[in-house]
Amino acid sequence: MANLDIRPAKKEDMPTVLRMIKELATYERMPEAVLIDEASLIKYGFETDSPMFACYVAEVNQSKIVGFAIYTFCYTTWVGRLMFLQDIFIEEDYRKLGVGKKLILAGAKLAHEIGCQIDFRVKSWNPASKFYKSLGAVDITIEEDWHIFRFDRDTISKLVELL
Repeated sequence: MANLDIRPAKKEDMPTVLRMIKELATYERMPEAVLIDEASLIKYGFETDSPMFACYVAEVNQSKIVGFAIYTFCYTTWVGRLMFLQDIFIEEDYRKLGVGKKLILAGAKLAHEIGCQIDFRVKSWNPASKFYKSLGAVDITIEEDWHIFRFDRDTISKLVELL
């Protein structure tokens, strides 16, 4: 493969990252689920004193972004600080070439520096599960019997009406 660099994203990268977010949503059979826009990515990732996410991009020949990983931050009562791998996406022509591993390693380095673990979710049908397991990830749905639930925006609106 040509020269590949993994680097922190810049706000100028967000149009490309947004395009890839939409491609990922299509791959995951949920294209209508993307509600974010470029302005939000820039505002909450680069124009605030407390960014809501860290984004790394995979760039070939210092000119073409071929993948990204977005990590968000939260706090849990059991382990403290936690990074959540929100999304990782590699363009199809660059898959199975080590790009995903390098993006995961960039996040692992950050998690190690700030002293936290990384959680993430994977669709049950996604073959990437094998890749994550090969790096040492544990499926806590099976191992710890946890299930992920969500209150979506419509449900939150209905809950607020109960106040």
